[in-house]
Amino acid sequence: MITLYLRKTDVRFILILFLAFKYHSCEDVINRLFEEINEATLKFNRLGADIAWQYSVDPNDAGLSRRSADYQLERIVWQQRSCDVVEGLHERGALNVTQQRQAHLLCRGPKFTYKEARY
Repeated sequence: MITLYLRKTDVRFILILFLAFKYHSCEDVINRLFEEINEATLKFNRLGADIAWQYSVDPNDAGLSRRSADYQLERIVWQQRSCDVVEGLHERGALNVTQQRQAHLLCRGPKFTYKEARY
């Protein structure tokens, strides 16, 4: 049995190549990636705002703690994965100035694990 070992950067590069063949242009792939990141950011911001509102209206709601924890886990995992991808693209010089700024805004600041963020 042969074991295939790929670094995270290799996996990102392979994913980008796959998407490039699917969309016929690396530029199209990167633009679509940032559209998806923007859509996900809007989704997470809406969810976070809704949870904050629910806490202000009914702070004793037992389900909010679990909902908040689930949201935080999903957000952290998504953000870290997205940052891994865009940082790989940035290292290869594949991002335009606008995308570089978007990547900076998404990935700046400390990177916490779920456990660190919850406790």
